[in-house]
Amino acid sequence: MIEQILSHNPAPGSLFNVNLPVLERGPIRGVKVLPQNVSPYTEKFDRRVNPRGRTYFWTSPEFACPDPHPNTDVTALNESYITVTPLQFDLTDHARLQQLKTWEWKLG
Repeated sequence: MIEQILSHNPAPGSLFNVNLPVLERGPIRGVKVLPQNVSPYTEKFDRRVNPRGRTYFWTSPEFACPDPHPNTDVTALNESYITVTPLQFDLTDHARLQQLKTWEWKLG
């Protein structure tokens, strides 16, 4: 997948998320280019105490997306597809940025 992405000479700073399905579920069915899922995940942590009496949290293996959006990387991955999603670093809401620049800002 990486070699194929690079063969298309992505622009500097390009970011791609590539997910590989669990092979124990069966053979890989293909590749899908889809948006990233934005449904919340659930995860659990075990509260533990180390020998010095300090509390810490250990991630349990329970990590799931109970209600993924359809036609996203999570749904395709669960269907044994490799998923490729182009991402970006800039999460700025540019429309709202312009709006906030018009506000009158006050200190204290």
